[in-house]
Amino acid sequence: MTWLRAAGGIAGAVAVYFLPALTGGSAVAYSTCATIAIFAVMAYGTDLVLSYLGEVSLGHTIFWAGGGYVTALLATRLGWNAWLTALATIVFGSSNPIVSSIARRSAMAIRLCAPRLIARRTAM
Repeated sequence: MTWLRAAGGIAGAVAVYFLPALTGGSAVAYSTCATIAIFAVMAYGTDLVLSYLGEVSLGHTIFWAGGGYVTALLATRLGWNAWLTALATIVFGSSNPIVSSIARRSAMAIRLCAPRLIARRTAM
């Protein structure tokens, strides 16, 4: 039964790979299938974090928006080709842990200092 499940998964992956060519092979078909694949990966990541881990995280949204913004700016404003845009987006995505650690420290400082600041304001 396990080999049958693996064979079905491989056959499904091959069918999905050739789906744009089967639907006409136009640029719109490839773009639509790529967008669907990207959203499927993003949805699976969110499902993993929210369902299995039980955490409510808005970090995924911030990183998706940042990557999309960088990609859109480089492709439309600077006219970069797809490979350079993908490389720059990967570099941006690699720098996200640095940005998130700085934001996490700032948020922690606000959480630690805010009660004291509120207590001072109400005492005055």
